[in-house]
Amino acid sequence: MRYLYLGLMLWVLSFSPLSSAATITIVTDKWDGYSNADGSGYYLELMKAIYSAEGVEVSVKQVPYARSMEMVATNKADVVLGIYPGEKFTGTYAKHPLNIDIIDAALTPAFASTWVDINSLADKKVGAVRGWGFDAYVPVKMRYKEYSSLKPLLKMLNNGRVDAVLATEVDIKASASGNNFVIKKAVIVNSAYAVFASSNNAKKMLAIFDAGIVKLHDSGQLRAIMTKNLNSLESYPFQ
Repeated sequence: MRYLYLGLMLWVLSFSPLSSAATITIVTDKWDGYSNADGSGYYLELMKAIYSAEGVEVSVKQVPYARSMEMVATNKADVVLGIYPGEKFTGTYAKHPLNIDIIDAALTPAFASTWVDINSLADKKVGAVRGWGFDAYVPVKMRYKEYSSLKPLLKMLNNGRVDAVLATEVDIKASASGNNFVIKKAVIVNSAYAVFASSNNAKKMLAIFDAGIVKLHDSGQLRAIMTKNLNSLESYPFQ
């Protein structure tokens, strides 16, 4: 009788939500409008829309960019968000990008007066926020350095201590304490992807993502999520 009771209990537990619920662990850095500290943002709302529709529990961990890639490469998380093509780590890219990243440049007035295109950055003092690695996407050699945050970097730009800062125009304007610079639009344009780990669970989550983002696009929900969080469709991934 004791063994029959134990067997019945195990049978009941096998149907409980706790034992059957699938979970995806998402890692991402904090990016305004995309993955905000309070759990809102385009990336996070998009991922929740895809996986909640399939009954998948979503767990989000916000960690620095380099750490997020390491966690996916070592199967400590299922997916990392906002990765450019060609990043040197182990992972499988989704079929479709999350968005198109459009990176602008804030230049000193003197530099802006001679600006032609991205090749003008050759041998210039160029700064960016730590983790972006823009030097991998600029075709000329810069005196490139990354800093912990944008505000002090823009102060350096206002004081002429750097020639250019690479960031989005929205972030530049939100962080600037002065306006002694000129913004050049769309200096770097790149696709940003969700990249998945090699575990069996991550492979299942990748299949759900590839189908889910297309469904959101077809239904118009993807446009609504982007407009709500970014106030623009400039970065829309389906062109």
